[in-house]
Amino acid sequence: MKFKGVLAATGASTILCIFAATTVLSAPASSDDPTIPTGLVVKIQSSTAPLIRVGSNSFYPIVNDFYVILPSEVTEYELDINGEAATLAAQDGHFRVLQPIRTTDSLHLNWGGRNLTSAVSLQINGPFNLGNVNFDFNKTDLTPDAKMIIQQMARQIASLDFRGIYLVGNADNVGSDRVNLAISKKRVEKAQAYLQTQHMANYLAKGKSGVRSEGDRSVTFLLYPSVNV
Repeated sequence: MKFKGVLAATGASTILCIFAATTVLSAPASSDDPTIPTGLVVKIQSSTAPLIRVGSNSFYPIVNDFYVILPSEVTEYELDINGEAATLAAQDGHFRVLQPIRTTDSLHLNWGGRNLTSAVSLQINGPFNLGNVNFDFNKTDLTPDAKMIIQQMARQIASLDFRGIYLVGNADNVGSDRVNLAISKKRVEKAQAYLQTQHMANYLAKGKSGVRSEGDRSVTFLLYPSVNV
């Protein structure tokens, strides 16, 4: 049994935007010049591996991956975020940007040692699955491990400008639908309440019942972009 809760930022000017696949916020102009770097994009996406896993509780961070095709003659380059040099870590075929990136940031690649600059696009690959916290059988109280995971999620959310948090609560297949739905709903409420204590008290909650889920006693945290207009 699932109970789904939505946390949305307060204020009439906030709109929850659902990104089902990929959204490109900006794109640099293309060039046929083979001496100019191409394919410049920073992808904001969920990590494929958990940063923290404690028992059945896990936290998957949001990562910023920088992709670029550099001509062989370009040996000097620097990714700038709002005019400040970013710290990059080499990955398999791309770079990991170690600073948080917001959707309003300006990204540019300085290259060639000749003060040449190319714009870098920002691509959002969401929604983001931040992981889950697990509950003991027939219990709705958060364990110390679950609280630690939620604290890590709150720190991640605070570093970004994504504010649509969607909680999915599950109960196992033991017992009636009525009992499972009540337990699932309570688990979402407990996870939501603890998240709000982590400097997230300015969020409103909404919820609705879901469908039967087999063998699951967790609450999953999904993060969606929220855009102010």
